[in-house]
Amino acid sequence: MLAQAVKPLVRLVDRYLPDPYIFVLILTLIVMAAAMAVEGHGPVAVIRMWGDGFWDLLAFCVIGTGSTTFAFFNLAIIAALLVVVPLVNRLIAAERAGQHLRRSRAAP
Repeated sequence: MLAQAVKPLVRLVDRYLPDPYIFVLILTLIVMAAAMAVEGHGPVAVIRMWGDGFWDLLAFCVIGTGSTTFAFFNLAIIAALLVVVPLVNRLIAAERAGQHLRRSRAAP
């Protein structure tokens, strides 16, 4: 029932809301333009700073907040890989089958 009620909203969002990647690109370009205008850096310097910032963020995750954040960061990337998703789905299906089997044995 809820799925039927939500379908028109999903169609509306799919039709008029662009892909989130577009927002990332637009915001990146806005920040690059602001850095060039306000700080007076050239486009190459801004791109270099943007690339170096990733490694600083990674170092912060490892050193600043401990290995837990680093582990979550890496596990999120690994979980998003297309190779891992079918494996995880098989593990979930096997666990559900095992739970069903245990319940049927326990039932009188």
